[in-house]
Amino acid sequence: MLSNGSRILTAIAAGTLFVGVHSAQAADFAGSVQGVVKSASGQALSGAYVKLINTERRLTFMVVSQTDGRYTMNNLPPGDYTVQGIGNGFQSKLTPVTLTDGKPATADVSLTDKQGDVYPNGWIRSPGRVA
Repeated sequence: MLSNGSRILTAIAAGTLFVGVHSAQAADFAGSVQGVVKSASGQALSGAYVKLINTERRLTFMVVSQTDGRYTMNNLPPGDYTVQGIGNGFQSKLTPVTLTDGKPATADVSLTDKQGDVYPNGWIRSPGRVA
């Protein structure tokens, strides 16, 4: 049978272990990317999709641009990604970005190409269909 003091020390040790494990896992997802989506004429676009792909880890993330065309993706695994904006029948060129722990990356995109143009990696296969 444990005394009250032993129970308290056991609870503190268990809590410390949990916080340590949680912190170690969170360190793997400390990258972030932010930017602005613009039309070919330079107007900020809200409601456009922004796709972030890491082919090495087979990860895909998507968000929708908000007011003033701004978007943010947080808590991402560090690594090399490609960013692409898609909306209103247009898409951006592919923009490479590297995410590292604790340093937000910036990737602005301009929707200048007609959607449906196929890039070498096959991201967009036909109009209106995102690969």
